[in-house]
Amino acid sequence: MSSTTTSTQQERIFVLGGTGTVGQIVTRSLLSKKVPVTLYVRSPAKAAALFSSDPNLNIVQGGDYTDLALLSSALPGHTRLFLLVTDLAHLPLYKENIAKQAYAAGIKQIVDLSCSFFNAAWRENYISYQHELAERAILSIPNRGYAVSLRPTYFMSNMIVHYRPGHDSFSDFLAPDSPRSWVSPNDIADVAVAILTDPDMEKHADGAYELTSDVATPARLMEILSHASGRPIAYKQITSLERYNALKDNIPWPFQGIFALATQVETNAKVTTGISILLGREPESLEAYFAANKQGLIE
Repeated sequence: MSSTTTSTQQERIFVLGGTGTVGQIVTRSLLSKKVPVTLYVRSPAKAAALFSSDPNLNIVQGGDYTDLALLSSALPGHTRLFLLVTDLAHLPLYKENIAKQAYAAGIKQIVDLSCSFFNAAWRENYISYQHELAERAILSIPNRGYAVSLRPTYFMSNMIVHYRPGHDSFSDFLAPDSPRSWVSPNDIADVAVAILTDPDMEKHADGAYELTSDVATPARLMEILSHASGRPIAYKQITSLERYNALKDNIPWPFQGIFALATQVETNAKVTTGISILLGREPESLEAYFAANKQGLIE
């Protein structure tokens, strides 16, 4: 791969997964920078409702990732791709096939939303392993462009979307003093946009960036949530079995994925100091994130 320097003002960026939590922020940020964006979605009506009319936004309706004919016809004319796939069971296959189509269509850089490996032993964490397989599959494509992997830890937004506290408590299987890595969706999106709009693609090349904005024990998180919501919120430690049963009906993942969420204990949780280098600012803290999103904690 040769050095590639270009101007994003002359490019179109293709976005997959642009209507989710991170994808929405990525899309809005790119549009605010006057970057032409093509949003590939299943529901154009949903996308149109999320994003105000913008001359730089092109919405393309696509199907699922088992048939990439529509995607293949929409990709030419773009130079970069933001890749976000949520189907955990088919993640390696879908990402590899999408990447092959993208590179063949002239995409020079893929920014892939992967996942932290959490220092887990090989194949121990199914979620991380699926993302690792996907990364390896993309990197093995011959005559490809660049592939940058973003490896976030636990999303702060999941405390609102999937693990929303009850009126007076939230629960998890962790000991009250067990640390967990958290990442702000804003930090993920801002890193993605910084890379996608950097004129020098070779600067990031095939980089991989771990993304942890803050680290907190359940005891500290209890204090943060209480302060943000304006009411006392206690922490209730439950068993891994109870955690699994609570998650399985809320998250559409295979058994092994839910198993990982209900059992994974981190051994070296720490804030990623490199976020400040990538963004020119400090990462967003849990306090700041929930202060800005406290409405999601109010019943």
